[in-house]
Amino acid sequence: MHAWAKILNGWHYNRAIPLSAPQTISAQWKDLEGQSLGSCTLQTFIGGSDQTAVFATTRSNGEKAAIKLAPLDPRTSELKLSRLRQAMRLSHPHLLRIYDAGIGELQGKSLLWVLTSFADEDLSQVLPVRALTPTETGQMLSPVLAAISYLHREGFIHGRIKPSNIMAIGDQVKLSTDSLSVQGDPPLNTLRTAYDAPELKQGKSLPASDMWSLGMSVVNVLTQSVPSLAGGAAKIPDSIPKPFSTIAERCLQVDARQRASLDEIQDLLKRPTQPVVAASAVREPSSVRERTAPRETPVARTAIQGAADEPHKRGINLAYVLPVVALLLILIGLWWNHNSNHPSTANRNSANPSSANQGSGNQAQSRASSPASPIQPPAASAKHTVNPPPQAEPEAARTAEPDGSNVVRQVLPQISAGARSTVTGRVRVSIRARVDAEGNVMRTSFDSHGPSEYFARKAMEASQEWKFARSAGETLWVIRFGFGRKDTLASATRLSR
Repeated sequence: MHAWAKILNGWHYNRAIPLSAPQTISAQWKDLEGQSLGSCTLQTFIGGSDQTAVFATTRSNGEKAAIKLAPLDPRTSELKLSRLRQAMRLSHPHLLRIYDAGIGELQGKSLLWVLTSFADEDLSQVLPVRALTPTETGQMLSPVLAAISYLHREGFIHGRIKPSNIMAIGDQVKLSTDSLSVQGDPPLNTLRTAYDAPELKQGKSLPASDMWSLGMSVVNVLTQSVPSLAGGAAKIPDSIPKPFSTIAERCLQVDARQRASLDEIQDLLKRPTQPVVAASAVREPSSVRERTAPRETPVARTAIQGAADEPHKRGINLAYVLPVVALLLILIGLWWNHNSNHPSTANRNSANPSSANQGSGNQAQSRASSPASPIQPPAASAKHTVNPPPQAEPEAARTAEPDGSNVVRQVLPQISAGARSTVTGRVRVSIRARVDAEGNVMRTSFDSHGPSEYFARKAMEASQEWKFARSAGETLWVIRFGFGRKDTLASATRLSR
């Protein structure tokens, strides 16, 4: 499984501010649930914006799919529909499959729709939570580069490379395919973003435009933000390690002719990652050289005197030496005090000749009970040991008065391995459920949404399948889910009867 998939699941909804917005749907997108478009029924509204909406649906063969809607733009919709139908013929393991596309009408508005594979994961969902590691970034880039290379060989320009369009189905990375164009096409996407290459402002779309978008994406996934632009040129943050800083720099050339090729990026990606070293750590002060050199073991007092008399000659950093020497003196003092209160074995043998004739077994026992070395601390010093902090309680143990006796059926969400790998600790979601007298869940709402849209959606879907014991009337419950890397915890608490 690709390690990059430490991301949250869910579709991307373009949040950019349009420069030239086509007509929009006046009603809420969610109101379209249950209506038909093409051969599909819009089942569950997943999300959207003024310009796009995505619904879960089912193909005629029973396969789960997604259908994306956008208001019809008379200037470009026919050409975009043509490109979508051309994209239906593409076949690559790292491209999201397009099954169908068309133009339809709902609530008196003309819409362009495209039916695609249902994506489990979307890379943009993890970036508000954390950046990708260099290892994850490299593992993400390899399949994305393969998909871009295939598109360019087939004569297409992707035109929308960014984290929100880097998806996953199961354990495979997928690049979206609903924004494809060919060189010479007018801009088919009216929404401008920071990922767009400079030449798009003049209405030019080139294969090299994808390289600019890729460079922006590399910086974004490693830093959780796109680089700033100064005079049109992108500033690469110093925190990005090589080879990714080199990849970003080569991709983000204002002149499209100067940008890196796909082959160059693939070659750079094969180079080992070089961590960024702070400038202050490059210079090795004399005190560091002194501390890392082999040490002699003179009497501790001599070491203190030498450090105090000639610090400028020896270059010893007293902030490090004095605590070490003080600790040695304390340990020696403890050992001396311990031995002054317990006469040595030799003295005891001279006072009591019979003890000298004891067997070797007793002698071994005596040696085992005495200190092993002059600086070994006695047992009394154990009070200075710092104990590790206790592990956090599992979620079920922290739930206030859970009432599991009245839960007839408990349904746990089915979570993909890629989504679980994003979790540090537990992702917590609480669902408030209104239950009828028969124990069926009638209505649900979020009591605590949590940081992840994907886990929240999964928790909501599962809670609607719970079943409770019969009661005299409606009851209100809070169903709590705790999602970990290896398991999911669930509990329910009744709020009212």
